[in-house]
Amino acid sequence: MPIGQNGRILVAYVVKTGEAGDLFVRSFDAVKKELSIPVRVNPVPGQPKTWYGDPPTIMAGPGGTIYVGWTAKYPDGERGTILYMSVSRDGGATFGEPVRVNDDTEPASHGMHSMAVAPVGRIYFAWLGGRYLKK
Repeated sequence: MPIGQNGRILVAYVVKTGEAGDLFVRSFDAVKKELSIPVRVNPVPGQPKTWYGDPPTIMAGPGGTIYVGWTAKYPDGERGTILYMSVSRDGGATFGEPVRVNDDTEPASHGMHSMAVAPVGRIYFAWLGGRYLKK
């Protein structure tokens, strides 16, 4: 479990309704036994695309920064996924606009990703890629 500022346990999860889903982050304070309110990460409702083998990733960085990695459907319905990262600089109260991690020019799958944050704040991603899905 990622541990955030003040020792809070961080959790990222997707709530699905049919094929659509929304990504949320919550934290738990084990000392006070308090669970934070859920904060939606994705700016476009229903955008995340996940399955049991490809959940969102969450890491805490320096200064209380929280990083969330997640996959989304292509907006035009193309087959595959886009890998995004969203960042919170206020301990998870809000998340900025997502940043696209992969730079493929053709639609591809970017699943089963892993994320790591170095002590200086540098972010690393690794994923299984499925390029050339159209072919």
